[in-house]
Amino acid sequence: MEVLRDSIESYREEFSRKGIALKEKISRNANAISFADRERLNQLFANLLENSLRYTNPGGTLEIVTEIGGDFITIEFQDSKPGVSAQDIERLFERFYRVEGSRNRDSGGAGLGLTISKKIVDAHEGIISAHSSPLGGLLIRISMPVFEGHK
Repeated sequence: MEVLRDSIESYREEFSRKGIALKEKISRNANAISFADRERLNQLFANLLENSLRYTNPGGTLEIVTEIGGDFITIEFQDSKPGVSAQDIERLFERFYRVEGSRNRDSGGAGLGLTISKKIVDAHEGIISAHSSPLGGLLIRISMPVFEGHK
């Protein structure tokens, strides 16, 4: 997915400066999203990269993985500590919701990035969800439809 690769490259230096390892495994067939608005996808990926950059501790990791399965492409952004409580995870996509504690107001932001991200994914007939990451932080999973010819 060219827009995802471009977004990652535009943030690579900032991740390096903060000492956060940026790892990606992007499927060769990852260009298969149907009816995608490049500008909106760029905004989606920028929001997710910015959140990981803002909230991942120096020395941490962000892993981005894509996978094609059936009728969907799945894109996962999973970062390391600090994590988000189960109670906060349930509310992450609410407008103006801000997590208190280690992922907090000191880091900036208006509490709209994930709300906007959800609207973008919804507009592309996809699904976005948040989970605890095996790396100790947050995992954002996006599933979006693929073209018939790319399954």
